Amino acid sequence: MTHSAHSQQPFFSSDVGSIKYLDGSRREMADFMRSFGASSWIAIPAHGPETRFFGVLYVAMPELPQDGGEEPLRKNRLLFKLIAGEIFDWYDRGERASSWSSSGLTRLELDILYLSAQGESAAMIAQSLGLSANAVTRRHFKSINAKLQTSSITESVRLAGARNLLPIASTRKVAYVLHSPVYGIYLGSDHSVPFWSGIMPSGMDEAVVFADIELAEAALSDLKLPHGHDVELVRVDIHQAAQTATINDCLRAGLPAWDPLAQTSGGPADDSATPGNLYEVPAKYYH
Repeated sequence: MTHSAHSQQPFFSSDVGSIKYLDGSRREMADFMRSFGASSWIAIPAHGPETRFFGVLYVAMPELPQDGGEEPLRKNRLLFKLIAGEIFDWYDRGERASSWSSSGLTRLELDILYLSAQGESAAMIAQSLGLSANAVTRRHFKSINAKLQTSSITESVRLAGARNLLPIASTRKVAYVLHSPVYGIYLGSDHSVPFWSGIMPSGMDEAVVFADIELAEAALSDLKLPHGHDVELVRVDIHQAAQTATINDCLRAGLPAWDPLAQTSGGPADDSATPGNLYEVPAKYYH
């Protein structure tokens, strides 16, 4: 759980080490898992772009790592990661809905809180929502503070954020991009030729996004990448009306920025100047 709270990268039972070298609580946990037939396992963290929560999906096999127990887990790592994201989205939506219902706030009041959290003044909020400034400050701010039992709209915004209410009124949505540690971010294709942020982005300053994991899986299959190539699906927060993810959207999701006019070919996406081949997967990545 400690690893999962700070990383979105899956990890395996062999990353913890052989059970004979473990002691204390780690040994107890390993023995407990083996008692249920979980000799090899993968743990997949799931994080939301606008939430303080995180989750972990565990998938296990009865065979030990040295007996090939981790092999099917590694082969299906991307699938497990997509499933973890879907389960997390389902849970997060339920938590938000429950929090909203118990707050008693109206949709208009949520919109006011969201705009206030973005730094808009009462006058700006009134203009955005077609209200009068007096109505915002004297009626809606007062109602919001009463429902959240606070003394100021600033305190209400802070509390709404802590209760995960603000994303409900957000004008942004969750989408997915494909990221390769070798090629960079998948920007799209032209005449069946894929373009990546780390290799000849050809002037592209936005990345193609996918609304759900099924579409992303289909696109990944169509790309026909070299066998064993390591690609991950990353959740990004984009504007509600957007059809692509900007460089800033990708940065907010923890992905690397890119220069649309860069003329690189064959090297790693991090521009480390390490010699490489476009179809050569570094040995440090699991397949």
